[in-house]
Parts: sequence; structure tokens; C-alpha cells
Amino acid sequence: MKTVALTIGPRGAGKSTYCRAYLAAHPEAALVSRDEILLELFGEASIDPYTDSRGIVLREIWRRVKKCFEEGYQLVILDCWNGWSNEREYLTKHLREGCGVEVVVAWRFITSEDWCLRWFLEKDNILRSYDGNREYAIRVQRRDFLLYNDQPVELDQGFNSIRFIDPLQQVLFW
Repeated sequence: MKTVALTIGPRGAGKSTYCRAYLAAHPEAALVSRDEILLELFGEASIDPYTDSRGIVLREIWRRVKKCFEEGYQLVILDCWNGWSNEREYLTKHLREGCGVEVVVAWRFITSEDWCLRWFLEKDNILRSYDGNREYAIRVQRRDFLLYNDQPVELDQGFNSIRFIDPLQQVLFW
């Protein structure tokens, strides 16, 4: 059964780190990462998701998800921006209709604001993305944290189930 786990959480929540640990323990799964695609195509992962680059990246995401299933993977982890509930609805709808996905699971990260900020600031080159302005970077991260907590993750956004992940617990599941 073609299954996608969609990561949901603010920047610095530990999504990518958790995904890498999950893949190390579960090589039968595959990862499609928006940030990796942005790095490959544009040389940086902090490009505004609401510019023309968004369409290019989405087409590449769909291509890679389909390729993973063609290669025989039954679980694909999709690590990409989806802060608004309507973005999650769009992603789940396209995964089902455009990629033939049968099950979409939300991996909702429940990392505290303090940990998100700490991890966010530890990322390679994050301050360079904000021209060295640490205070501005902190404001952006806090805004994202509030955005994610103001946009509930619900089954009617196209999910079969919602799994809550606390990356500080270091528990890998499926």
C-alpha cells in the first residue's frame, strides 16, 4: 500500500533530524525533502516558498515521490513546508490524485518553542540566510512556531491518521 508520512512542525522542530534517524533504522522507507531539492536547484534552502520557485519545487517533489514508489518503496516520508491547513489539504489531495498514494499520515512534531529556537539557530548557515541578523532570525522562527500552533492538524485535511512525535523522546515508530 503506497503510504506517505508528511512531516508537520515549525522550523527547528527536529523534523529532518528525526527523518534521517528513522531512515537509518528503516531502510525500506524513502525520503523526499523539500530543503534538499531547494539546495540542489537553487543552492539554498531558505527561498521564499511563495515565489515561482514553489511550482518548480512541487513538480520535483511529485516526480521524486512517484519515482520512490516505482522503485518499490511502500513508505515515503515527505519533509516539506506546509504551515497553513490549506497547504496540507493541497499536498494530501495531490499525493492521492497525482501520485496514487493510498494512505497519508501526518507526523505532527510537538517540540517546545525553546527547543525549536535552539535547534533553528544551530542549523548551518541559518544566520547567513538572515544577513547575520540574529534578532530577525529569532522573530521569524517564533512567527513560524505560532503559525504552526494556530493551524490545527486535522484528519479532514486529507490524513488517514495523525501521529504526534516528540523528537526529544528519540522513539522511532511505525
